[in-house]
Amino acid sequence: MNAKEIFMNGEFIAAERGVISVRTHGFAYGTGCFEGIRGYWNEADKQVYLFRLREHYERLLRSCKILNMTLPYTVDQLIEISVELIRRNDQREDVYLRPVAYKGDQTIGVRLHDLEDHFILTSEPLGNYIETTRAALWRIVMASC
Repeated sequence: MNAKEIFMNGEFIAAERGVISVRTHGFAYGTGCFEGIRGYWNEADKQVYLFRLREHYERLLRSCKILNMTLPYTVDQLIEISVELIRRNDQREDVYLRPVAYKGDQTIGVRLHDLEDHFILTSEPLGNYIETTRAALWRIVMASC
């Protein structure tokens, strides 16, 4: 991972400062939700195009509502934060955004109320998920036969 900064709980911070305790409710009980958003570098336009960004954030906020979480951001604000994070990381390549909302308290007990909601957004360079050359696709086809 080579991103310089992440966005965590309202501020851009150095990536190495983005630490979460193993005692966090979201880790211990799975009280969190996330999205995975791809961004594609366009060399001609010198720009990263983020795939269905609005739809991803609309879904994230719906998921938050199910888990009784309230983020202090609108969809438009989340879009602005995403663009700013890519700019701050000087990413001129394909990227992967990972927004995560979770219950941040370090407490024991299964519940969704009276817990603090946290938000993290990371942006990492990411090439193809799978090799898309003809030889690689042939290996995939042959392996599934």
